[in-house]
Amino acid sequence: MIFFVVSDGDVSTDVLEAERFEGVPVKHRQKIMRELNVIQALVDLLYYPFIENETGEERRLESISPQDPYTKICILCYRLIKHIVKDYRLNELFASQWIDLFLQQAMSTKQENNIRAEATIAELVSNNRVLLEKQIKKKTIEDFVDLCVEQQKHERFIILLTALCSCQGEAVITNQDHIIF
Repeated sequence: MIFFVVSDGDVSTDVLEAERFEGVPVKHRQKIMRELNVIQALVDLLYYPFIENETGEERRLESISPQDPYTKICILCYRLIKHIVKDYRLNELFASQWIDLFLQQAMSTKQENNIRAEATIAELVSNNRVLLEKQIKKKTIEDFVDLCVEQQKHERFIILLTALCSCQGEAVITNQDHIIF
C-alpha cells in the first residue's frame, strides 16, 4: 500500500524497502485511502492490540521486542499513515484526531523497539500551526522533555520536540514556553 500511495512506476515490493521508501505521494491515491477508511483501519491496528482484552490480558507496547512481528506491523502502519497525510491537508486534518495516541506510542517505546511514530507525527504537525497550538498539550511537551533527559537526549525525541515547537520556520511560542518549565 505504501508503494501504491507514493509511486506511479514499478518499484520493489520488499517489506524492508517499504520501511525506508520515500517519494512524492500521488494525490488521488491519498484521497482514495481516506475515502476507503484506510487511515481508520491503520489506527485500529495501532490501538486495539495494546488494550486490555476480555480475559484481562494486555500486550504492552513498552515491552514488545524488535523481533515481535507486531513491531514491524506498527512501523509499516506509521509509514503508510505518514505517506497518506504527506502534503494533503484533508488527510492531515482527519488523521490529527489521533495525535494523542501517536504521541503516547512514540513516548512508550525505546530505541530498541522503536515503531517510528515520530516521523508520522512530524509530518502531521509540519505546516499545521492550528494543530500545534490547539492540540499539543503542555503535559505532552513536558513528557517529551523528560524523555530527552531520561534517554540522554535521544535524537528521535529531539527532532520531534523541534517539530512541535516550530511551524514553517516560525516559532510556536506557546509550545516553546512549555519546554521551559
